[in-house]
Amino acid sequence: MKNKIKTCAKCSKNAEFFLPYLGKGLCKTCFIQLQEQRISRNIKENKLIEDGDRIALAISGGKDSLVMLNFISTYIAHKDIKIKAFYVDRDDWNSSKNIKVCKNACKKAGVEFEVLKFKKEFDFSMKDIAKVSEKLGINKCSVCGVLRRRILNKTAREQGFNKLATGHNLTDEAQSFLMNFSRGDLRRFSAMGAKSLPKREGFTQRIKILRRVPENEVKAYADYIGLEYNPKPCSCRVGSFRFNFMNYLEEMKKTRPGIEFSIVKIGDEIGDLVRKRKTGDLKKCKECGELTSRDVCRVCEYLKLKD
Repeated sequence: MKNKIKTCAKCSKNAEFFLPYLGKGLCKTCFIQLQEQRISRNIKENKLIEDGDRIALAISGGKDSLVMLNFISTYIAHKDIKIKAFYVDRDDWNSSKNIKVCKNACKKAGVEFEVLKFKKEFDFSMKDIAKVSEKLGINKCSVCGVLRRRILNKTAREQGFNKLATGHNLTDEAQSFLMNFSRGDLRRFSAMGAKSLPKREGFTQRIKILRRVPENEVKAYADYIGLEYNPKPCSCRVGSFRFNFMNYLEEMKKTRPGIEFSIVKIGDEIGDLVRKRKTGDLKKCKECGELTSRDVCRVCEYLKLKD
């Protein structure tokens, strides 16, 4: 859709960003205000951040997680809330760049920062991820994601954090809903939303403050406020199951600009219905004792396959 709007819909200055699903353009200042209002409203309506919280921030060096870090560090000023940022290091070709960017962002925001290493936690490398994914016939992203979530949850739990914030945006959520729908996986619908299910023993509740902001608008916001981030996407995602839906949504948005909002809205309604019925309680893995829906969790399965 070609943008022919030249003036801001709010203040009549020159429009710098066009929102096709609203049919209007915004200047830089009004665009920033819109996104900050969206994020703040999401936090307040869903009670994502409350006094007394201890929040672990999962950052990667990319635009989404660093926008999340920047916003939360400002939002909690003068509140009784503790935050700490964590980067999970796979020791890949992009690690040194990501760690440097994350360290600089945390220093500017005055946030404590820690690097968590795959090698130390699992004795797992990128070569092992590739080996396991090849044996199982799945994408590297699937293996990496399971291990990354485990180390973040375990670290947050052991260090006394009651919430784990991630940088998932509206586009990510729309992709996830489509993936779960195509799998026919109702159980996963129950776990989605602005925050995961209430705290259970051994599991740190996830929160997503950027969930109402499309990915391209997160990028524009990061650029407009002068945020430093690593623009290179993770190499694992190419060819992944999610990657197919990324391309599908981009094509659909050309004719249905608001499709991501619609998908997430109906997905949330399905999630509410699923949570009212039993979808299978989590249990402890027979091997490691961590929560899982299976007898033996995927982490233990992957660790056995790497040798």
